[in-house]
Amino acid sequence: MNGINKVLEQFHKGNLEDAASLAENLLHKNPSNQERIGLLSILGSIHAIQKEFDKAKEKFQIILDIDDTNIDAHYNLAKVLTSMDNNDLALDCYEKILKLKNDHAPSYNNMGFIYEGLNNYEKAIEYFSKAIKLKSDYIIAINNLANVYFLQGDYLNSIKQYQKSLLMESDNPETYIKLGIVLEKSGRLDEAKRCHEQALLIDPKNIAAYSHLGLFYEKIEQYQTAIKQYKKALKLDSQNPNVYTNLGNSYRKMGDYTLAMQHDLKALAINPAHANAHGNLSVSLLKTGDIKNGWEHYEYRNGIDYKYLDSINSSIPDIIKNTPRWNGEPIKTGLLIWPEQGIGDLVMYAKLFTFLPKKKKIIVCLDDRLINLFERSFSKLTFIKQSTYQKDLDSTKSLAFDYQIPIGSLAKLYLPSYNILNNLEDFYLFSDKEKTNGIRKKLKKNNELIIGISWRTTNKESSKKRNIPLSLLAQGLNHEQIKLVNLQYGDVSSEISLLKKNDKISVTQVDSIDIYNDIDSFSSLIDACDLVVSIDNSTVHLAGSLGKKTFVLLPKVSDWRWMLKENFTPWYKSLKLFRQDTDNNWTEVINKISDEVRK
Repeated sequence: MNGINKVLEQFHKGNLEDAASLAENLLHKNPSNQERIGLLSILGSIHAIQKEFDKAKEKFQIILDIDDTNIDAHYNLAKVLTSMDNNDLALDCYEKILKLKNDHAPSYNNMGFIYEGLNNYEKAIEYFSKAIKLKSDYIIAINNLANVYFLQGDYLNSIKQYQKSLLMESDNPETYIKLGIVLEKSGRLDEAKRCHEQALLIDPKNIAAYSHLGLFYEKIEQYQTAIKQYKKALKLDSQNPNVYTNLGNSYRKMGDYTLAMQHDLKALAINPAHANAHGNLSVSLLKTGDIKNGWEHYEYRNGIDYKYLDSINSSIPDIIKNTPRWNGEPIKTGLLIWPEQGIGDLVMYAKLFTFLPKKKKIIVCLDDRLINLFERSFSKLTFIKQSTYQKDLDSTKSLAFDYQIPIGSLAKLYLPSYNILNNLEDFYLFSDKEKTNGIRKKLKKNNELIIGISWRTTNKESSKKRNIPLSLLAQGLNHEQIKLVNLQYGDVSSEISLLKKNDKISVTQVDSIDIYNDIDSFSSLIDACDLVVSIDNSTVHLAGSLGKKTFVLLPKVSDWRWMLKENFTPWYKSLKLFRQDTDNNWTEVINKISDEVRK
């Protein structure tokens, strides 16, 4: 055993090559099975550290050929197989361990980790919980369980587990940071802030803590303070691309696009493949009018491995991943255009359908709610529902295609300049005219001006900036010759009742139309109005695509598609933009719209 001790000595000193050489020499001297297993185990560990996983796998497998009951070998082999993304075999190894020793907590923990990676959160929770039941102070498993709850959106249980972890290990800054992140997601911002501050008390050089403090101040719109936190992080690590990206975001939210782009470029100089930096840079470029370069960077929103698909809560089907991305090449069989982002984005990019190759099979996957409206408007295209599109693509031969493209990427192909949009029709979507006329007949009394209104967005990140109180909007538009009609999705009946009670202003609701789910009927309701007045949300996009005269209320720092200072947008000719001159001051915008309406 003296030889093995020498090998172990070199191994623990970090002299891996020397340890491996000694071990190989000893194996050639025909040692006993016990010694052989010990040497093979060390060699396997060395190969695993060096990421030579095939060699590591071979060594641990030899041990198991000698002794199939060797738990350590099964365990090490399972970890190697996991590193090789061979999860099924890894799980088999852990199952074998549990047959030999059913209270082996690390196996349960590692099985939970595998299931987490497979997005099987229920199984992950099951196995992490089993590990903790066997070993109540198993901090790694507790933190893993907390993380899965977080990924699942169960913030309450995630918080409980992180708090449990901190009771056992109160000096761990990383756990405080993770707890802070969950608290942020839960809207408990002050508590989140205290967690990040506690992390810094424990570790004053913790870059992540400074970054998350910066994110906290960003959320409460204290951008200068956020910038200070990011700069503190950069003093500790001047080559951190994530921090530069965060800095750029703060400047962008302040409306300083020059500084925002400078910091995005610094991030890209460090990591040219930094997807967030590319995406954020694209926003600034598109906002400031550099359209061509903006679309180039915009492509990174999809990630290198097609991981991004915001509007579909599942991974992108293999049939898409395995099909070449379309870059304008001649189409033989067909082209699939797949959805991304929200309703408004799908509607906006549909304007570019007019440029698609004629007499070719074009398949467009859409949010189910848009199908009827789009089929009426683009009769030569084939539309399939987002809810069933994977099944449809796999089973229907008529839906064959040789190229695919996400809908937003059509802009890179067809829109090097917004001037191109000037030559297109004013509108491109068509409501059901019979339904539209029926709604209008019911709404129109005498010579009233029918104004459809919308005042909220469901986008949590930007709602604070975009949303406007209903009472403020209604008061600005209130007039005896004006009928206000509800175009706001969601249950807003209590708001409308309160408006009538407090302000004596009525807003008509068409109860027969489900604004959120029945978009085809909603488009008819929009089309039945004389004017639409709305904040920046999907209602605006639908109204613009229908060619409906629309007044859009924009915050001082608005979304990229509304450009910088213009009162119009190249996307929709029927829209007129009304911007805040002063941050968070909607009164000045309402007054401008009120004057315009009464002209």
